[in-house]
Amino acid sequence: MRIPFLIFCILPLFASAQLSLGETKQQIHQEIKQKLKEHTNSHHKLTETDSSLVLAITSANKSKVVYSYKFNANGYCSQQKITNDSDKAMQMQMDEILSVKKYNWKKINENQYISDFESGLILEFPPENTEHSLIIIKTEWTKEFYELLLSQ
Repeated sequence: MRIPFLIFCILPLFASAQLSLGETKQQIHQEIKQKLKEHTNSHHKLTETDSSLVLAITSANKSKVVYSYKFNANGYCSQQKITNDSDKAMQMQMDEILSVKKYNWKKINENQYISDFESGLILEFPPENTEHSLIIIKTEWTKEFYELLLSQ
């Protein structure tokens, strides 16, 4: 019962998690506030520092998901980490992100995917993923480096 609740109540709130990359902390903060106003059946905690924003959501049945955003020196989101309470929930989140066709995701090894050159995204998850997490990173790579990643 935990996983279906997570899928139908929490995951849809943030299914476009990768779209927060490149946004300001204030933009992300406002999006989160607006979405949480619509869902009062879960408990959430929002923590802010100068360079980060962390949203922890616990559902009525105690399923938990944590969204961590990191911001670059210019104040734009450059990294997002999503931590779930199970491998199955994490895999579903990853599948949702990989299903976004506009990024043309390519698998470069067992733990990493890269988007097309223009989007500049890396999706990775630790090999021994005991915390059930994935990380999306916005990068400004060179064409040479991108080609090197593709050739692996």
